[in-house]
Amino acid sequence: MLPLVMASDIQAGTSEWSGRHLVNPWKDGRLVELGNFPWLGAYYEVNGDRLWGRHVAKKQPRSWYLTIDRIDPGCLRNRSCCSLT
Repeated sequence: MLPLVMASDIQAGTSEWSGRHLVNPWKDGRLVELGNFPWLGAYYEVNGDRLWGRHVAKKQPRSWYLTIDRIDPGCLRNRSCCSLT
């Protein structure tokens, strides 16, 4: 799980993190196998109805839990790759 900053978190010109997270199903540029991450599989199962309703899940049913964009872990360590400083 990665901390997620939303536009509303910085709306006042300062960072007021809302506590939201992004669940990252990617590792080393590949979608993880849910069997290797039981806690992740359980989370997705609880939220499966919402995830299955997404266009990306319907288009790629074998990878129904993927996010549209891959997370670049290097960006977390290197702030120069994003527009916020």
